[in-house]
Amino acid sequence: MAIKARNRLTALKYSTPNLWFAVTFRLWSLALVALAVATILTTYANELTLSFAAGEGTARTNPLTLVAILFSVTAMALQRPLMPPSSKERAAWFAVLALCACFPVSSSVAVFLPDTLGVGMMGWNTALTLSLIAGGQLFKSHLPVLATSLHGLAFLPPMVAMNGHLSNTTEFHGAMSVSTIIALFGLWGAGLVRFVRHRFVRAVFSIGAASRLVRAQLASLLALDLLMILSARYGWHDAETYAPALVTLETIATWIIVVVFSFKLVELLQESARAERLLLGETQTDNMTGLASRRAAMDDYITTVKHMPIGVLLVDIDNFKEVNDAHGHLVGDQAIIDVSNALRRSCKITDTVARWGGEEFLILLRNTPMEELPRRGAAMLKAVSDLPPPAPGAAPLTVSIGASYAPTAPLIKSLETVLSAADAALYKAKRGGRNRMHMDAKIKLVSTTPVPAPATNGTDTLTVREG
Repeated sequence: MAIKARNRLTALKYSTPNLWFAVTFRLWSLALVALAVATILTTYANELTLSFAAGEGTARTNPLTLVAILFSVTAMALQRPLMPPSSKERAAWFAVLALCACFPVSSSVAVFLPDTLGVGMMGWNTALTLSLIAGGQLFKSHLPVLATSLHGLAFLPPMVAMNGHLSNTTEFHGAMSVSTIIALFGLWGAGLVRFVRHRFVRAVFSIGAASRLVRAQLASLLALDLLMILSARYGWHDAETYAPALVTLETIATWIIVVVFSFKLVELLQESARAERLLLGETQTDNMTGLASRRAAMDDYITTVKHMPIGVLLVDIDNFKEVNDAHGHLVGDQAIIDVSNALRRSCKITDTVARWGGEEFLILLRNTPMEELPRRGAAMLKAVSDLPPPAPGAAPLTVSIGASYAPTAPLIKSLETVLSAADAALYKAKRGGRNRMHMDAKIKLVSTTPVPAPATNGTDTLTVREG
């Protein structure tokens, strides 16, 4: 059975490390409860007193408290991960609440034990802690915010009692014994795992640099608290003389902890920001060409068209399949890179040149009047046709362009509508002989500037057609 459980934990460690850490923390917490229960039983059997110093007369754990702790452990053993409490679990938690309600008469239970044990009553702080833990577990499914708050508050009474014991101030910690404090801390830790989906609890139990930083900071502050209390108790007996020095040291140490961990947090945030920028760059940039990605072009269009009209050019490399088939994909990839560089050189810095997919490109011309589209398209046709052939014996590279125009408010068109018109114009450019730009028929030019048409080979010429 133990081997099977260990194998399950090992599998959980490598499949879901966050959950593995939470389960491991829960097991160690329950082990702490088991140690406390064994200590309570040992003090009953041997008439021992568990304390940080001998001869203080610290009361032993009341039997009613022991029974309530055992019911709490039973309830946690009945819990199912990420499931609402079962009827048996609810019954166990209600039994804990009933036992806590009996704390005023808990001293009468001790009559069954020898007087020499010096068993005290269940303190109100013990009853409060167990009630808060039970309430948090019962309300987890229906009132998660209330349940989380109740369980968080359950940490305070045993923490206050521990400080009272460490500082040897018996009236400060009331009737809570040391073994009870240990058991309550264990129960609180085991119950905390039930709230692992809460963002604060998840921040502690996650496997990562940020969570490790949170755990280290909590451990440092707890260690500082214990060190200061023990120093005040055992190190300096003249409290009036050394109290100012102790407070000063604690203040300095606290500031050091805060500053160090704040710098660590800033470093983590900076690393996260760098990783986010890299990830954003991968989604906004085409890896092969360095042009804007399809997503980036879509975002640019949506952002820009609200403020100004945009000329939209859809560019496709002519006869690209033949280049791939005849010379291989490496030559084809280089051809795409060369064309992308030529298009980028022929565009303004305010234009967006994006790889739309495969051998197709999308160009957004900002602040460009409609009558400028033929001239801009002709410049791109010439820039590509001037490129050297992609391989020895290969035909020169050319492109075909389909042009459309997107007006600004109040006549804004969706990118799909504009692209549909540009795609239709591109199809006409292909059918018209390639190595040319065709304008959307709906574009009415105010004036037309003659476009140069230098020859690229024996048959093709640079041509811009309207309509």
